[in-house]
Amino acid sequence: MLIDETNEELQEIKVFLAKYPDADIRIDISSRLAVDYSQEYCEVTLNNGSGTAYHTYLCLRVSMSPEGELGDMFTDCRDIHDCWMMVENCIVSYLQTETCFR
Repeated sequence: MLIDETNEELQEIKVFLAKYPDADIRIDISSRLAVDYSQEYCEVTLNNGSGTAYHTYLCLRVSMSPEGELGDMFTDCRDIHDCWMMVENCIVSYLQTETCFR
């Protein structure tokens, strides 16, 4: 089974891509097969000649077996306050209400 065939039916991916249609999609085979759907922002704030950069991101990771069977899934958020949060349960609900970029 191909990764795209498995993933296109997952509600979590549909919700993520509906909210972030320009998300990056990457396949990671470094330790096991996984697909990352991610949205990133970088903002620089200047104050009296010095700058502060804020890098925020939200990622949905979907792991799969070599045979294409669904494995673990989680979201990963790092917000503008440098708080990090990982959600493994109720992902659809989290994605519908998350405020990672505010």
